[in-house]
Amino acid sequence: MSLNSKLACCHAMLLAVAFTNLAMAQEAAPAEPGSKAQEESKAGTVGGFFQSLTGTLNGAIKKVNGAGKAQEPATGATADGAATASGINNGAKAQALPASIRTTALAGLFAKYPYDGTAKSSYPRVAVTLTDWSRNDCWVAEATIWKSKTKSEAVPPFSVCLNDSLGFAVNNAANLHLFMQQSAVEHSGNVRTIGPKPPMMTTPMKLPFGETRHSAYHGFIQQLVVDTGWQPGAPTNFWLVGFGADSAMKAGAPDDRESGADIAAAAPTAVGQTTVGAQCKAANFTQANYNRIQVGMTFDAVKRIMGCEPDADLTSRSAASVYYTWAVTINNLVAAKSISVFFDPSGEKVKGLGANFKFAKGF
Repeated sequence: MSLNSKLACCHAMLLAVAFTNLAMAQEAAPAEPGSKAQEESKAGTVGGFFQSLTGTLNGAIKKVNGAGKAQEPATGATADGAATASGINNGAKAQALPASIRTTALAGLFAKYPYDGTAKSSYPRVAVTLTDWSRNDCWVAEATIWKSKTKSEAVPPFSVCLNDSLGFAVNNAANLHLFMQQSAVEHSGNVRTIGPKPPMMTTPMKLPFGETRHSAYHGFIQQLVVDTGWQPGAPTNFWLVGFGADSAMKAGAPDDRESGADIAAAAPTAVGQTTVGAQCKAANFTQANYNRIQVGMTFDAVKRIMGCEPDADLTSRSAASVYYTWAVTINNLVAAKSISVFFDPSGEKVKGLGANFKFAKGF
């Protein structure tokens, strides 16, 4: 099966499961952080959110763009002094924000130059390096746009402001998976560079922050997808290089996940009478296991059913829920098989989102 056919199948499956059957509440522009509207949005149910969503994933992306923009502090604003600085500032107070990504050459780039299946349209390609992730609302990055194998354009530091609404996270969950599942025809293997060849994996294994920041990390990627107009279907044309303007990854250091250096699983953890492995295998993904997962089950119960731990890189958190994904990489295809489940805000019990609370792919 060709790459386009595989992505088309993945596209159709995710739309059929995640979009058609969900009946969630409202589709509105993100409220201002801290506003009453935002709190009510997080606290309320999400029934009816996808009621008006039909058609393709590209249509969903355009709908998000039309629905509203993420709240962006004015350029030059400084971070709240109470916020934890954990980026390249290494504990120092966050610096003033550079211009928004929407004022750069990246804005809508892939929508302007869509992939049409020809070799020529495999460009532009974009490599993004995160340079400051100290704020809770906006992260800073820089990028390189490759117009061809020999011509590139450097994009100076820009800010990407995160949309932390539950609706945005759910509406773009499919896009996040498709972004991470890009497959390159030619790649730089386990070496991450700014291009023109993409690395084998679109996101780096090594993250400079703990699991509590994963939700913001995924939100950053989702916002990049929306702001650049990225669409699935092409060989890898958009990837994250690493963290820090002068990071070793940017210079071309190996990513251990890609080289296999740290693939050895951690010691299994015994849970009741069942051993839960640190990494999932293809055999863990069966219709029977999927059917056994029900609303109200505990996190440990679901892990026992799956027989493995969820993928931390694919975990997404919001004020209203935690979204865990059990996945396995097959033939360099990330999450070739996966089961994703919504839990309550504590991450301890499975909760329903309208008619659905779980999704499966690849089996």
